Amino acid sequence: MLGEQLTKRQALVNMVGAFFKGIPLQSRYSWSEALAGRVKVLLSTEEFDAIHVEHLRGAVYGQLARRVLESKKQTKRVVWDSVDCISLLFEQARRGSWGFFGRWVTRFELPRTRRAECRLVRGFETILVTSANDKVGFERLTGQRLPQVVVLPNGVDM
Repeated sequence: MLGEQLTKRQALVNMVGAFFKGIPLQSRYSWSEALAGRVKVLLSTEEFDAIHVEHLRGAVYGQLARRVLESKKQTKRVVWDSVDCISLLFEQARRGSWGFFGRWVTRFELPRTRRAECRLVRGFETILVTSANDKVGFERLTGQRLPQVVVLPNGVDM
């Protein structure tokens, strides 16, 4: 994070904050005020054709970038590379998890992640996923067809 190491203490503080805000723990895990400040400065001083953020953890920075660009009346593309529909993965884990901790985490995080992902797919004009299953997962979450969700395979020949 631009020379800044995320400490275990800061990650814990971030997750406690997420707990009380009702958002997925991992969506706030790696939050950094310093990095957010750097994003704001870069978007105010540099020109970009597009902004690419990855995973649920990075989506918060994508949302920040959209707000900064909108405040400047700019219409640059902000792409969220979700990679996976995390709530779909939690649903699969819930069915296959044998340990108490695994079952608890998936039950706790699943509704939070569903709400967050449902909101996020409506907040980006382009979302990348690596499989058709992930796209279907997002469409199931929202109950609608999502042309902004694009399947971009990772290139591994199974």
